[in-house]
Amino acid sequence: MAFPLDRAFAIVFRPRATWAALAARPTPVPQLLLAYALPLAAIGAVATFVALRIVGIPFPHGVQRTSVGTALVEAGLSLAIALAGVPIMAAIVTGLAPLFEARADFESALRVTVYSLTPTWLAGIFLAYPRLGSIQLVASLYGIWELCLGLTCLQGAPPRRAPMYAVVAAVASLLAGFGLGILFGLLSASARAYG
Repeated sequence: MAFPLDRAFAIVFRPRATWAALAARPTPVPQLLLAYALPLAAIGAVATFVALRIVGIPFPHGVQRTSVGTALVEAGLSLAIALAGVPIMAAIVTGLAPLFEARADFESALRVTVYSLTPTWLAGIFLAYPRLGSIQLVASLYGIWELCLGLTCLQGAPPRRAPMYAVVAAVASLLAGFGLGILFGLLSASARAYG
């Protein structure tokens, strides 16, 4: 497997050729998760730590910085949410597959999920400066297009069905992500109360 950033930039800047290559030579799931997803998801976690501890969060009365402990907990939870969302989204992609004439293959859906999250994870670097955090929204929208390509290449979805498949899977994953975020937010609040 190529260095994670090499493959990540290939997915973002040469998506069609890269998805075709990914379909021809699938990466083993453990390698995909540990050598690709983990380092890319960690970008946002490190940026979250930088934003909370070093840059600070702007408020009308000034900039507020958190303690090292709180920043570490928040960064850890950010990474946990990013990684926990992968199998959830893959399960959603797998569950929706028959509705969109695609293969219901969880392992393939896991690959589609990881690679389509690449733009969002790369844009996680902008979380270091809170005023630029909205760039991640644009990257996430681009990720839906990447998801559409992946559903065609790796899940076998017909090209005419893939756009709606991608949108439905993205919305369902977003809703599941909100639930996951609430759960982790409660954990974070308890950590702050005791930290």
